[in-house]
Amino acid sequence: MQVRRLMLWGMTLAFVLVVMHQVAAELLERQHERIDTVQLEVGRVSRDAAGLLVLTQDYLLHGHARARRQWHAVHTELTQTLHVLDVPRIGP
Repeated sequence: MQVRRLMLWGMTLAFVLVVMHQVAAELLERQHERIDTVQLEVGRVSRDAAGLLVLTQDYLLHGHARARRQWHAVHTELTQTLHVLDVPRIGP
């Protein structure tokens, strides 16, 4: 009788450990998905920021109205992306 009860407790413990492992694995997978999403957004933000620098230089050197329009479009997209990522605003 004692052996049966010990085996039952052992099986119960094994089942609980398997469930806990599955839950931990699922939480880790969700965290990895979130990190991947944020990394993609950061890559886009850095490309947009580099584009703003190039457009700023183009406008300052040549005064093209096209560069000004593109700068405003990229700036708007960059601002929206930063807002979605909940990045605090710097400056006034």
